[in-house]
Amino acid sequence: MLGVFIGYAFRFNREIPKKDSLIYIKSVFFIMDVVGFFAMFYDFIILLVPLIFISFIGSKLLSKLREKIEDKYKLGWLKSIFITNFIFVFIVLFFIYIYFILVGASLAQFRSPEIEYDFFENLTLIGIGAVRIAITSLILSLFLLFFEFVASLTVDLLEKKEESEIVKEIMGVAVACFIFLVLLLFVFNWAIFGLFIYVFYGGFVSGPLLMFL
Repeated sequence: MLGVFIGYAFRFNREIPKKDSLIYIKSVFFIMDVVGFFAMFYDFIILLVPLIFISFIGSKLLSKLREKIEDKYKLGWLKSIFITNFIFVFIVLFFIYIYFILVGASLAQFRSPEIEYDFFENLTLIGIGAVRIAITSLILSLFLLFFEFVASLTVDLLEKKEESEIVKEIMGVAVACFIFLVLLLFVFNWAIFGLFIYVFYGGFVSGPLLMFL
């Protein structure tokens, strides 16, 4: 639809005096910029709303695990939430890792038994992957602490408001998710691809090649 609009704009531009053509073209491109901005904003909201919902439900579920860890090992809030983050991230990444291994094994072409991995080699591969996942989980757990601090600080700032505790928690999660999406999309947009390469390949040497596959 935007292309049709541009086509009509340039067709009608022939009927406009030449001295006004530059102003008219600038107006067209200004409108395109405005439309592009609102389209990007709409896509951002589409990502933000489900992320807020999932993060809020996840925080409620994981808070039970954090409380158990805190009570059992007599840990403070910071240590207990870091351990909870690590356990959660490690389990999620490990299941993703195993899933891709199984998918790759099912789609791989038949190889002769001489070059096929045996049980111990597959076990070693999974063990090496588990070490990489542990390192990645450690890094991601530290990053998650920052966003959890943001959510907690937002709830504390809203303490004097008359809203219910649930509303305050949702607003805290919303602020943290907003900052997370801005950083992920506009600053660290290479992070997901980089972590994928590190977990599965152990380095970034294969990165440029994988981008063209």
